[in-house]
Amino acid sequence: MTEQNKKEIIKSFAYEMTAEQVAAAEEIDLQEADAFQSEHAAEIAAMNDYLKEQEMI
Repeated sequence: MTEQNKKEIIKSFAYEMTAEQVAAAEEIDLQEADAFQSEHAAEIAAMNDYLKEQEMI
């Protein structure tokens, strides 16, 4: 997984997509999406906060 892929997945979760939606969009296994969400929870939360501050969600 490239750094760009990681950033896209973090952004997808930050936009409040489900693990199922992210797995389908990024063509990864559901288990991999679930693990990624757990491992990168702080980054996802920070991006979510940023998007809310910018009124993007």
